[in-house]
Amino acid sequence: MNDTKLEYKSEYGVPMKIMKFGGSTIKTPDMIKKVADIIKNEEDVKVVVVSALHGQTNEIREYLKTVETESNDIDSFIANILEKHENMVKTAISNEKIQKEVIVKIKNIILKLERLLYGVAYTEELTPKTQDLILSSAERMSAYLMEGVLNSMVVPACAYEADQIGIVTDGIFYNATANLQETEKNLCEVLDADIKKGVVPVITGFFGRDSEGRTTTFGKNGSDYSAAVIAYALSADVLELWKDVNGFMSADPILVPNAHTMDKLSYDEAAELAYFGIGLLHPRTVGPVRLKDIPIVIKNIIQPQKKGTIIMKKGFKSKNVIKSVVYTNDLVEIKVSGPGAGYRSGVLSLVSSTLSSSNINIYSVNTSQTYLSMLIHKNDLEGCLKALKDIQSGVIEGIEHQKDIALVCVVGEGSRNIKGLAGKIFSAVASSDVNVEMMSAGASEVAAHFIIKKEGLKRTIEAIHRAFCEEPSST
Repeated sequence: MNDTKLEYKSEYGVPMKIMKFGGSTIKTPDMIKKVADIIKNEEDVKVVVVSALHGQTNEIREYLKTVETESNDIDSFIANILEKHENMVKTAISNEKIQKEVIVKIKNIILKLERLLYGVAYTEELTPKTQDLILSSAERMSAYLMEGVLNSMVVPACAYEADQIGIVTDGIFYNATANLQETEKNLCEVLDADIKKGVVPVITGFFGRDSEGRTTTFGKNGSDYSAAVIAYALSADVLELWKDVNGFMSADPILVPNAHTMDKLSYDEAAELAYFGIGLLHPRTVGPVRLKDIPIVIKNIIQPQKKGTIIMKKGFKSKNVIKSVVYTNDLVEIKVSGPGAGYRSGVLSLVSSTLSSSNINIYSVNTSQTYLSMLIHKNDLEGCLKALKDIQSGVIEGIEHQKDIALVCVVGEGSRNIKGLAGKIFSAVASSDVNVEMMSAGASEVAAHFIIKKEGLKRTIEAIHRAFCEEPSST
């Protein structure tokens, strides 16, 4: 694993590895068997965390948008899910006895899912509690499938559902945060015996339970975060996140064909890249492992021999400072105007608390004497405008929004302390005939981000990559 020596923390006499497999790695029966082979051949003590089958949770999420008013196709929707999982089981598991056992477990989960969907349809109400419970179904089925595949390959394995073994959360539906101390106590008690016997725990990602026993999810693609929480709880030596790419790249290869994989990143760099554009990592994954200096390694299921990207506490400065340039064009700029809006006491607090109460995340905020400028996700635009209209008064006179923007983020260890770096970035952007609409560099030690018009995105990314990221060398 790269050239960096790791200090083992495991209490079992040998290194412990948390191996998380995302939905992109379990698309087909052949890929599932390949995952099982990787697990089987891993010599370290291992704990496995799995996502749902590729696209399954998103499929359920989309269906929930219609189930309150259209209940007549629940049977066919359920039948499709069952057929998909049965085909996976029968193709990936050769042992007929194990096949039947797994199918029974999956059918029990699907039966509960069906009852929940009919309950929503009959009451015409989908509560946050019910939605999170429904969305957890796909991960539960995936864990039992992987348990069966491993057992059929004579790898002793036992599936565990996260909310039943004590991954404790703060109770926030859709975007929960784990209670690390409580989770550590629970998982050590539940999993210790299996680990000592050589049984591989296979744990569901994406969700846990709150102090009242309610299932709460960690947000979209939250299984990375689940795996980090488990790594913390078990004091693992390394967290491996298996994807279908080699790791973090210097730019989007669709825009920059000669973009390269980065072999080393710091925790801060990875967190910024995850937050501002790369869907490779759940933005909160770094938090739990940072507390125990547990390295993260991104691995590619298609090319498992590749080193991937290692993410550690120690920073590595690249030759040209900037290691990667990423972007997102899923944001909208909201401008709130009024006399003294930028400095008058309580205005920013009022706006942010109002949006927070509507579950709207503010990605970035800049202020001037008369404006507050905020970035939110485009899917939150309607809710944001409604929430702000409710508090519009003499303090807030105007509310504007701009959709045709892209946020560009440049990331590199030490970038904040390099004199003249911002000027070089702007020169590169100007050379591509693009105007910078707004810039912010104060909140991060390793990143700066700015807004441009969408039409200039490709030229901007190419220009910055050409100026800073062409050489992958590091010191």
